[in-house]
Formats: sequence, C-alpha cells, structure tokens
Amino acid sequence: MTNSTRGSSHQVSDSPGFSTPFIGRNDEIESIVRMLERPECRLVTVIGPGGVGKTRLAAEVAARISGDTIPRHFIDMATVTRSDAAALRIARAFDVTLPQLDGDGVEFLAEALRDRAAVAVLDNFDHLVDAFAEALGTIASRCPEVQFIVTSRVALNVQQEWRFNLPGLDTEGATGARNLFLDRASRVSGREPGDFDPVAVGRICKAVGGMPLAIEMAAAWTRSLGEGEIATELRRRMDLLTTTMRDLPERQRSMEAVFDQSCALLNEQERDVFVRLGIFAGGFTRGAAIDIAGASLPLLAKLVDHSLVSLEPAGRYRLHPLLWQYARNGIQAAGIGNELRREHCLHYLAFTRRQLDRLRGSEQVEAVGEMSQEARNLVQAWRVLPKVMEQSWVDEVLEAAAATAIFMDCTSRYPEGRTFATAVVALAPVAGDRAPELEFLGRTLRGGTDLRLGNVDSAEDDLTAAIALAGEHQINGTPGLGLSPAPLLPLVYLVRGEYGRAASIAREADRAMPDDDPWSKALALYCLGGAEYGSGEYAAARATTAQGLEILASTGDRWLSDYLRLQMAECALRQGAFDEAETQADAALRSRRAFEDRQGQAHALLRLGDVAAGRSDQPGARERYVQAFKLYKECSDRGGQALAQVSLARVDTAEGDHSSARARFLKALELSEEMGYAAVLADIFFGVAELQIADNDRSGAAMALMFVERWEKAPLAIQRAAGKRIEELKLNPATRGTIERQVAALHLETFCRAIERTLRKPNPENVQLAPLDGEVTRRELQVLSLLDRGYTNSAVAKELGLTVSTVKWYCTQIFGKLNAANRTAALARAREMGLLA
Repeated sequence: MTNSTRGSSHQVSDSPGFSTPFIGRNDEIESIVRMLERPECRLVTVIGPGGVGKTRLAAEVAARISGDTIPRHFIDMATVTRSDAAALRIARAFDVTLPQLDGDGVEFLAEALRDRAAVAVLDNFDHLVDAFAEALGTIASRCPEVQFIVTSRVALNVQQEWRFNLPGLDTEGATGARNLFLDRASRVSGREPGDFDPVAVGRICKAVGGMPLAIEMAAAWTRSLGEGEIATELRRRMDLLTTTMRDLPERQRSMEAVFDQSCALLNEQERDVFVRLGIFAGGFTRGAAIDIAGASLPLLAKLVDHSLVSLEPAGRYRLHPLLWQYARNGIQAAGIGNELRREHCLHYLAFTRRQLDRLRGSEQVEAVGEMSQEARNLVQAWRVLPKVMEQSWVDEVLEAAAATAIFMDCTSRYPEGRTFATAVVALAPVAGDRAPELEFLGRTLRGGTDLRLGNVDSAEDDLTAAIALAGEHQINGTPGLGLSPAPLLPLVYLVRGEYGRAASIAREADRAMPDDDPWSKALALYCLGGAEYGSGEYAAARATTAQGLEILASTGDRWLSDYLRLQMAECALRQGAFDEAETQADAALRSRRAFEDRQGQAHALLRLGDVAAGRSDQPGARERYVQAFKLYKECSDRGGQALAQVSLARVDTAEGDHSSARARFLKALELSEEMGYAAVLADIFFGVAELQIADNDRSGAAMALMFVERWEKAPLAIQRAAGKRIEELKLNPATRGTIERQVAALHLETFCRAIERTLRKPNPENVQLAPLDGEVTRRELQVLSLLDRGYTNSAVAKELGLTVSTVKWYCTQIFGKLNAANRTAALARAREMGLLA
C-alpha cells in the first residue's frame, strides 16, 4: 500500500480461522509480496491445482502486506455461481450496499471502492473465471488502493492480472514438505517428529510431489500404517489419499475428488487430451503431445491455464505426479492404453533414431542433453516395445537401440543400460528371420554394460556369444552404428591382467573394423594402448592412443576421445610428465561434466588425484579421490570404486593413518577380487606390503612383494616396483629362500584370504602361511564358513541352494586340500591358514 487507510478501521472479514500452523513457503510469500509492492500491481492470481495450498498462502500474504492498519478481507467464492452474486459477495465484505440496478453492479462497486485502501483475498475463484474475471479486472483498474489476491485453478486472462504459479512444497532437505508431514503425523499418531523414518518420509513427500493436501492425507494414515508402508502404497495407488475429517468439504476429502472438480471445468475434448497426456513419463515436448495425444497448442495452453499441465522454463510440459496418476487411471478407464502405448513407442523410436548420427559426431553433448530430458519416456518405450513390435520395425529398432545404448553409456546409466540390453535380446523372438541381428546387438550392449558393472565373466560370455552369432549368421557388425563386440572383448582381458591376449584381440579388431566405423577402430586402439600400458610399453601406448585420437578427430567425437586423453594422461604420469597429465585430465573432466557423465568425471578426477599425489600434495589428492569414489558409487561402477579406495588408502598410508588405509584396502579387495581386477589387486598387495613395512613386519611385506613380482597378471610397473622394494628390505638368503618357496606354492585366492586376514588383524605378523596341496575356491570357503558356524551338511545345502551330495563332495575336496582327516581338523587348519576369521 502506498497511502494510509481510508475508510473503516482495521478489520478481517470472513477469516478462515486455520487451526494448524502454516509451514514453509517463505520464498513464495516473498515473491508475491514483491509483486504487490509494485504500484502497478493490483491483482495477483495464485494459480495451482487443487490441494497445492493456495488458500493458506494467500491468507499469509494478505496478513503480511496489510499489517495492523489496512483492512483485510477474506472472501470465499466457492458457493457463488453468478456474476451479480459475485459482485454482491464482494460488496458485502467491504460493507458496501449495492442499489437495485440492472446488470451485476460492477460499475457501482468499482466507484464505491475507488477511495478505499484494503487487501482482499478472493478464494476459490476458478468456477467464476468466465463469468466474472473481466469484471474483476475492471474493478482492480479503477481502485488503485485495493489489492486483490485471487486463488484459482484457472488463470483469469485479464490485463490487470499478475500470475503466480504455485508449485508443491520443497521435498528436499529438512524443510517444506517433510516438516508439514511430521507436524500433521505427530498430531494424529501421538509420536514425536524424531520418531519417523526420514527416508520413508522423504519418499512419501516426493511421491505426492509436495502437494500439501496430499501430504496431510498421507500423514493421517500414520494412525494405522508405518511410514514405509505408506510410501510403498503411494507408488501403486492414488486412492490412499483420502481423509475422514468431518470439517472438510466433500470436494476436499480425496485427491481424486479434488481433481474431478478440476476436470469438471474442461469440455469433453479438453478432458480427453488431458487424460491422454498421462501416457508420458517425466514430461514431454509440444511435438510429442501433438503426435501422441492430439494436443494442439490452444488445447495445451488451456490445460496450462487450468493448472493441469505445467510449462517448464525449457519449453517442456509436465504433469504433477498426482495428476499424472489421475490421468493414467483415466487411460485405463477409457480403454485406450494399447493405442496410446503403441503411438508413444513409435514416436520415441523415431526420436531416438534421429539422435544416432549426432551421438557419433560433433553434436554429442546436445544429443545427450535432449535424450536426458526424455530418459523416462525412452525407458517406458523400450519396456512396451515387446508388446507392440512388428517384424517390419527391425531396422528402426536396431538404430534406436544403438543410439539408446550410446546415450546410456555417455551418461553412466549402467544398471538401466543392462536392463535395456536384456530387453533388446528379448525382442529377438518377435523379429522372425532377423532375430540373430537383435540378439547380436543386445548381447554386445549387455557385455559392454556388464564390464562397467564389474560382471566380467558375464561380459565375456555375452561378447563371445555375439562374435559367434556374427560368424554363424554372417552379421558384419552393426553397419553404420559403430557397435561391435570385437573391440570390446579386449577390455575383459585388460581387467584380468591378460595383456598379451588383450593386445592380440585388439590388433585383430583394429584390422577387421571398416574405415567407415572410426569409433570401433578407435576403441580397438584404446584397448591396444591399455594392453601396452599394462605391459610397461609406455611410449608405444602413447603412440597407439594418439592414433586413436587422430582417427576420431574428423568425426567431432568428444566422448571416446576423452577416454583416449585419459589414457595419455596415465602414460604421462608413468613417465613423470605431470603437467601434461594434468592438462589432458583437466580437459577430459570439463568435457565429461558437459555430458553429465559421472563415470567419466570420476576417471578424470582419479588422474588429477594421481597428479596431486605425484607432486606430494596429499590433501589435493584426497579431495579428488573422494569425489571420484562418490561418482563411481552413484553409477554402480565397482571397478572404479575399488580404484578410488586403493588411491585413498595410499593417501592414508602417506599420512600415517594406517587404520583407515587397512579398511580401504579391505573394501577394495572385496570389490576387485570378485571381478578379478588384476591391476587393482596388485596395487592392494603392494599397498599392504608398505603397511607391513611400517609395522616392522618385514617377512610379511616380503611375501606380498614377492607375490606381486612373480604374478604374471600384475602390471609391469608394479612388478618392477615390488622387485625394487624387496631389494631394499635386504633379507638374508635363508629368509628370502624360505619366503620364495612359500610364495611359489600360493594360489591367488589363497593369497587374497591371507591378505584379508592381515588387514583384519592388528598384528599381521602373527598370520602364518603354509603351502596348500590345492587352491581353496570361493565356494569351498563359503562351505567352510558355514561349517565353522555349526551348520550340518543339510543346512549348508539349504543355505547355498545345493544338494546334500554336492556338499559332501565339497567337504571331501576341502579335507584333501587342507590335509585334514575330518571336519574338526579341517576347521582348525583353516584358522591357522587365515582362511577363517
């Protein structure tokens, strides 16, 4: 208000008298207050779907701007149906008597309020928009000291209107939606706010999109359900959102009734389009809405005006999560699900195919960004595809599958990528005589994803099967798609430390890949460079990697190029060229951030951490390694997590925190042993040796170092470092000979158990290792562990899903390997060997 109050003294008419505290919305209140502070702003419409909290917010804003001097009027328009009745209702609130005039008395009312200063909330105005919005605009234009705050599901669309679109409450952190739930749940359940599971409460608030009325309805169920159960139920059904509160109007006793009221304001065509929009997941573009739901621009605009669809800043449209559920229920009720799913699937197959060339060229970042926006729609389309696919679609599906796989790899969506690849394999039976092509592509994609997830054996199975399919059915890769199993297979052997085998397959793949598939050729060279690096041929590795970068230069590719740059950085690190390594890794990090690729960012951060460590900047190294670990964990990359843990353990060791180093090495051992990650295992063994040296356990350290030095799968650089460290220990010949004989008898799994025992015990020098007659396998260790806990053969069989005869066979094997006559002797021997904790 710019002037002092004229007319009546301070008053509040028709106050709603809320009985519960107002929670959150500080930012929204400030925004509306700033609007109303502008002299030209006289009419603000708070717009939003039913249940979003418009009434409470408007009342709070009115109280804020009116203070103790300006009259405040709260006018409920819910029961008013005609324009003359609306004018009369406002007049009564202002204590103005309208004379008996023809028409609705708007002119008289505007003149009567011309010199008044007041704040008026017109609540529940949506059903009066057609009848009275223009009149309200006239009144606002002629009454400079009256400020109207209107709550409506529908925009007024008059010149005087300032719109404020009200979203749901904030569902992040400890404010907004969570606090509202805790307050209301505490009232009905008698529990303290701190007694509720915060994770489940967060899930509830997100499931209802921060909708205040829905939060209150969900909170009411805490009288009879746990919050975890409520969260689970809300994912499946919307009818949970009801209330038995007697003092609420019937239209607000369920979210379905609230939305029914909103849809009642639409005509039949508008309602049909709104329901059809429920086929989308995670938002949609105007083009998609036209193609799939028949939503013209005027219809979309109408639904936006009615708060049933929201328009985001980027120009995409979205339904509130609860409105989306409501529309989905409408699809089912109308029996149009099959038709819509087919159209949705075809639209997003075509969209994805259009991205393929962009994903292999200079528009990668832009294509990935567009596909990220449609990620949920893409997942839905692939899930539906087996039910609607026709044999004539195979070419389109192959191209769309290739583009989707590249997108998921570029954005580190590995678990989703594996599910998607399995779905591609499952499409084969629908493809008729072209089934091998789909199975070939699906297995290739799944093999590549499994490598990221650490499922190395599964990756090898799928990639070799894909190569066999190509030979049997004369499938020449995937022409034009740049996806072939041959350049991926060497990665399996790089993980396992079989560098010669990896190099041989990579060279063969490089020769076999056609020149018009530069991506596959560059990937083969990346693998070859990795094999050369593992073999200690750093100059050759750099030259091979540079060749791969040169091949990709003409394509505009950034994604694979970043991996080649990071391989260059690794080679530079080994040669002490820290500045070069930092330049390459920093460029890759910036690029991967543009892709929002968590795995790629983590890889670059590891290299930057190595640069910092090489410069003796341990705090800088730790910071980058911690960031890398978090990113690897987010995308479920187990190998990356193991690498980051080892890197952090090295920093702990350098800083004298041996307890933390042991814990990190132990976790890395668990991750890397299962996937057979040879380079990481070698790093762990070497790191544990350094800890043993610090603990004055020179014999234990010598054993670990000798194992690394002799282990053919360890990278050459670590083998050489281990050999140098052994010489520095200056062992006497007798001791050295004894340790060498012990190491010669060790198998990898046995040695891993000894290392595990060393890391778990505060005095690792007490661990005694002796030669075994044979290697104890992981399954045998599982059987041993259960026997140690007192399990019978039958119980072991049940626990591990085996037959009793199989368990007996395992026991016989174990007794022979441990030189034990019976179970008791075997368990005692296993404890001596460090095989049991």
